[in-house]
Amino acid sequence: IDARASSQCAMVAMALGRAVREVVARVVGLERTVWSRTRATGAAALSLHQQRQTTTTREGHRSTAVAAMASDASDVDGDVGRRPARVSEDSAVAFARTFDKVYLVIGHGASGLFHDPEKALSDTMRILEADLGPSSSHGGDGGGAGETLVMFGGDPARDEAPDLGWLIREVRSKLGGRGVRCMAVQYWEETQPWVDHLLLFKQQEQDFKPDGRPFYGGCNAAGEAVAATRFYLDPAMQELMTALICVGGGPISLSEYQLAIDEERGGVKVQRHHYIPARSKRIRQGTTNPYGPVDDWLNALSTSHE
Repeated sequence: IDARASSQCAMVAMALGRAVREVVARVVGLERTVWSRTRATGAAALSLHQQRQTTTTREGHRSTAVAAMASDASDVDGDVGRRPARVSEDSAVAFARTFDKVYLVIGHGASGLFHDPEKALSDTMRILEADLGPSSSHGGDGGGAGETLVMFGGDPARDEAPDLGWLIREVRSKLGGRGVRCMAVQYWEETQPWVDHLLLFKQQEQDFKPDGRPFYGGCNAAGEAVAATRFYLDPAMQELMTALICVGGGPISLSEYQLAIDEERGGVKVQRHHYIPARSKRIRQGTTNPYGPVDDWLNALSTSHE
């Protein structure tokens, strides 16, 4: 009996040992599986994190560029980050009609810059203030009777490089309390806080140069209005325009000015147009005149009429 009991005990011990080993093996296998899955999950998480970092970096570069563009903007209404009200392509003329006066201001852009920006501003203000009449207060940020719309090509305002964008920002700052609102006409979405309205147009085939670079405005080789010019010098827009004001200006301003006052090309003639001589910081190619090609063209016209 003792021998049989001993044999049975040995068999139980062996079975128990096998069971323990199987449990241990399963535990170890489970740990390895968990570790493998954890490592795979960690690698996937790291990859996702790196992708997010890359995306964030790209967005950061974009945000930095936009922030740099906006860093010099005066906060006209004390509303940092204010987004302009959108105006669709189809409703641009109807929207402009809701204003009492409508102006288009063109002039030296980033390629020219103003040599004396304060003088350019004071000369522009003199024309606008004479039209607006006695100072009065206007509320709201939209169109309406008694308000004035100033259109421009979306140039950003930079204090270290004053051009048309700087000029429009200063006009908005000084005359905003008298109902003056500005509308940028452009194909890119970024704007500065002082811009009230944005006409964000979709680029068409004619809005690109033969080398693929975009036009910002003016006319192409065929004499067709391109980019922003298609909208703010559309014949229907010209008909309701109070005046065009050209402050200096390079090749784009020249083609726009010519289009605005030439009935054969534009179909409509802007009845009131003002040219303000404004010296440029940079002499343009093809001219020795520091006031730019618009000045050359108008001088040639006056000479031919004498």
